Amino acid sequence: MTMELEQEAWRALALARAFMHDAPPLVEVDDLAAMLDCSRAALEPVLTQMEQRRLVMVQMRPGRVMGSVFVTQDGLSIWVQEQLISVREPLPGFHELADRIERCLQRTPFWLTEVLAAELNVAISPLTAQLRVMEAAGSLRTNKQGSGVILSVTPPA
Repeated sequence: MTMELEQEAWRALALARAFMHDAPPLVEVDDLAAMLDCSRAALEPVLTQMEQRRLVMVQMRPGRVMGSVFVTQDGLSIWVQEQLISVREPLPGFHELADRIERCLQRTPFWLTEVLAAELNVAISPLTAQLRVMEAAGSLRTNKQGSGVILSVTPPA
C-alpha cells in the first residue's frame, strides 16, 4: 500500500508542477490526503521518505506539522522518465503532441510559446504543461520569465 500511495502522491504532485502556470504547485498535505482518499497519518511517512530522496519538499508549520508539499524539479524529471520507460503518457496525448512540437523545432529552432500554440492549434495551458514535461524529459529547453512563465522553446543543448 505504501508504494502505491507514493506513486499516487508523486503523480498528483508532478501534475501540479506541470500545471504550475494555472495554480501554485504547492499542495496542502490535508488536501493531498483528501485527493488520494487516505489519512494524513498514512501520507506523512510516505512524504517524509520522498523528501529524503529529494523527490519532494515539505514545508513545515510551527510545531513540526507538515503544511504543504511540492515536487522538486528532480522529482518531476524522475517521474517523467519513469512514465516514459513504463510506456505511460505523463499527460494525455503526450506522445502525439511531443512529435508535433519536435517537428516544429526541426523546421525552426526557436519558438515563442504563443506562436507555437497558434502553429499547433493548441491552447496555451496544455501546451505549457507539455513543454514543462518535455523539458523534464530532456527533449527541449525552455526560456522562462522569473515567475516560471515559459516564454520560448528551443531544441535541447
